[in-house]
Amino acid sequence: MKKKSAWYILVTLLTSLVIVIFFFINNNNLKISISDVKIDEEEYINTMNNKKYDVTQYFIEKYGAKITSDFWQQEFGGEYPYKILADSTIDELRINHSIYEIAKEKGYVDSVEYKDFVKRLDNENKIREENIQNGKVVYGLSKFTEDLFLEYETDKIQKAYCNDLNNEGMEISLEDSKRYYDENKDTLFVKNDDLELYYIKVYYSALELSEEAVRDIKDRMIEVSKKIDANNSLLSLVENEEILKDYFAHESILSAEVSVKARTIGDVLDIAMNLQKGDTTQVIDQNGCLYLIQCIDRVNYDYIPYEEVRDNINKVLREEHYDDIITSRAENIQVNTDMKNVYNFTKKNVK
Repeated sequence: MKKKSAWYILVTLLTSLVIVIFFFINNNNLKISISDVKIDEEEYINTMNNKKYDVTQYFIEKYGAKITSDFWQQEFGGEYPYKILADSTIDELRINHSIYEIAKEKGYVDSVEYKDFVKRLDNENKIREENIQNGKVVYGLSKFTEDLFLEYETDKIQKAYCNDLNNEGMEISLEDSKRYYDENKDTLFVKNDDLELYYIKVYYSALELSEEAVRDIKDRMIEVSKKIDANNSLLSLVENEEILKDYFAHESILSAEVSVKARTIGDVLDIAMNLQKGDTTQVIDQNGCLYLIQCIDRVNYDYIPYEEVRDNINKVLREEHYDDIITSRAENIQVNTDMKNVYNFTKKNVK
């Protein structure tokens, strides 16, 4: 009887141990499916890692949180970073799977599963490696990581969808296009004016000029500014000023060139934008620099004509419609999971 009792106890303990082990494994493995497609653990972790920065910034800005070793499990105003991270990851997976569902429906990809995404990534990297070895031109990256390939592939999907006017939301009416133009023309479609400028610019902080030298230059600039009139331009006055002529410049800038010129003389253009033909600034001392600017000529333009920007407007509207379609689908896509399990998995794997 004792042997039988001992055997019974042993079997009971082993059974209990198996149950505990099964429960532990079951409770620590990720179980998510989106539209009946199982989410791979690696897919979840990659997506989770991409959302970590946004979540940390949220807690830093809202609570002044410090990113310590136990940050993810701390409580801030009733919120836990690992839970917010899990929620954000699920939302991102909803969007990604919505994109790939549409791509599969349209024939842009054959599968929405993660394993097939990895196969496409490996194949693309192999092709690029072979092309490089054979001396062929490779545009963009020589090799993709998963994150960059996801960005690359979803961008291709968007372009393919938006370029097909038969797709939902891609036919833009003239009324919608013109409405967008009218609503945004004051911010997006103002045409730059042609400008011709004479100016003196002395970047004394970069030149490390002495206070005395800066004072002398500024005094001479003030004297010159007082003499500028209809008969005396900044150019004619500077010709005989040894101390100033090395800092003098002349720019004739057409409307289409303004954005390019702004990269090199953006500070000068910012000051000159309010000058009309014949206007001259006072001597301006700001950010370690002295300025004296005269507007010699200005051709004023109104708005860029609708006809010139219609194609760009339609492209913007198609992309907005595409984003709305993806967002709507993501909100309604079926997600099957136990969030308690997802939270535990996230807490265990976030670093």
